[in-house]
Amino acid sequence: MVSRRNFLSMTLMMAALFFLFQFSQIMRDQENDYDTNEYVGGIDIEMGDYWQSGEMHFASGEFVAFVGDMGGEFYSVVSQWCQYTKRNLVAFDSMSAFSREDGICPEAVFVDAGRLSLYPDVNLFRKYMQKDGLNFVLTNLPGPGVIRQSDPLMEILGIADVVEAETELAGIHLFDGLLLGGEAIYEVKKEEKEKQDLNFTVPWYRTAYNTRTYMMGILYDRELDNEYLPALIWRNSVGEGRIYCINTDYAQGVLGLGVLSGIMADMNSYELYPVVNARNITVANMGGFSRENQEKLNALYSRDQAGLMQTIILPDLLAMMEQSSARPTYFLSPQYDYEDDILPVTDNYAYYMQQINEQRGEAGWSLEAKPGTSLGKKMAEDSEFRAKLETRYRFGAVYMLEEDLEKLPEIMEEKHSMEEKHSMEEKHSMEDALLADMRTISIKGEDRGNARVLSFNEDGVTLQSITNHAERHTYMDDLQLKAAETALGYSNMLMDMNMVLWPGSLDEQWEILGDRISRNLYTYWKAYDYFDATTMSESDARLRRFLRMDYTHERQGDVITVQISGVEGETYFILRTHGEEIADAQGATFKKMEKDAWLVCAQGTEVTLYMKRSREAGRE
Repeated sequence: MVSRRNFLSMTLMMAALFFLFQFSQIMRDQENDYDTNEYVGGIDIEMGDYWQSGEMHFASGEFVAFVGDMGGEFYSVVSQWCQYTKRNLVAFDSMSAFSREDGICPEAVFVDAGRLSLYPDVNLFRKYMQKDGLNFVLTNLPGPGVIRQSDPLMEILGIADVVEAETELAGIHLFDGLLLGGEAIYEVKKEEKEKQDLNFTVPWYRTAYNTRTYMMGILYDRELDNEYLPALIWRNSVGEGRIYCINTDYAQGVLGLGVLSGIMADMNSYELYPVVNARNITVANMGGFSRENQEKLNALYSRDQAGLMQTIILPDLLAMMEQSSARPTYFLSPQYDYEDDILPVTDNYAYYMQQINEQRGEAGWSLEAKPGTSLGKKMAEDSEFRAKLETRYRFGAVYMLEEDLEKLPEIMEEKHSMEEKHSMEEKHSMEDALLADMRTISIKGEDRGNARVLSFNEDGVTLQSITNHAERHTYMDDLQLKAAETALGYSNMLMDMNMVLWPGSLDEQWEILGDRISRNLYTYWKAYDYFDATTMSESDARLRRFLRMDYTHERQGDVITVQISGVEGETYFILRTHGEEIADAQGATFKKMEKDAWLVCAQGTEVTLYMKRSREAGRE
């Protein structure tokens, strides 16, 4: 039996605990200013502000040359890569048109083999490599039949034998050192066929003894030393020059950006280039505001859309993001079907925003709707919903499909008309305008992303492409993620909630989809945690500085000096070396990412890096 005294003590203790719990919750709610977006901002940028490659002539600074079709895919990749690395570009339509002035040599010459004239061009390769020490990169190769007929060409390319014009590989081996993320083996297996999206049918070239291979094929049931296996990316030396050969389509798209950056890091004694330093997560089409697709969701989850999002999906997402230290951007979608007469309600908005803000995430707006929905209709209805929210929140980030980019002028015209309207009518707040604060767009494009990963349009809105999908990770996905991180220090992982809210198959139920997303998030996205996790607006601010900045660097002995111009504030660089490490720095902080790879954060306009021989190099 409990005495009155003990009962009173227990009651007082429970009351105190209840008060403390309630008080802490009240304080947390009061401190949670979910109606403010602290991440929107950064410099404004116009078409004339961003760094542009020099005109097509020999320049006094760093530059590279391109030989080939200036309207083709390879030129597009090389020119975009030059834009990101701040290199000037000189272009020629053929090797015979290529020339160099005395004392002025390009850092490298990129050649589209489709424009080669076999015999005269082989002699030009030999001359420039032996006499001038020029370095060449072949973004593709002539056909195996052409190569087999020319011993001089085989010698220049470092090919000892054309074993087979076409062979089936059992896998592909990417060696450590070319791309960030390290060594990888992509095997052909009977299981997990959905992952095997690389081209495993290639010409079999056996390289000569003095070559170095960065990627090679693995063969079925053949015990051969590495030098006899099909080479996919390798280099050969002729005199003082080097020639890099790409025996696949790996010089295309975003993958091409990473491969070129890796080749330049191998080619030079050190390679220093700017990056964005941003790992983003786009949670697209964040619904839960309407009762759309209710019959199917009730059958699968015994809940409507709002209940599913609030009690199952959002708590799971928050836990995933917390464990992976992510800073996601949730793109709100009031509705997906604008023809069903089911209108969205604002009930869950405050709860969503509180949870997002506590996680230091960001809210954006989705411009995707059910196919066939006009952009004008969506924007009109979303504007009405936005007005009902009575919020001061600045939605600086927008999500849309690449195929809708052609509608961007229409969006911007609508944005400007809203700005003019609200500037004339003081009784309306600018914050009522749906896209008044739009500064960046998260773009979902083709799975095989093109090289224009990051850019901006004439209205100063930046475009940040999706680089990988959270629910899957194929072999090509893995290579493209490595490439994007290598070339740009950037990734943007997509989690599309429409897959759950409008499931097309049993695999898109949250129990299955959520498990795949969490495994890929913890395994592949977190592997590059030496780059910062950012919201889309934080990434936008960094991207604006990245696009606008220029820099020069020089080395004297063990000291590398970097001069930065065009921007204020922090900028980021990757430094790749050969057996060296940063001993100290002035004007910057630094951290090691991988062997011979460093992330440098410049805090001003001048940086000094003091280098020394690395311990790893001493042990080798």
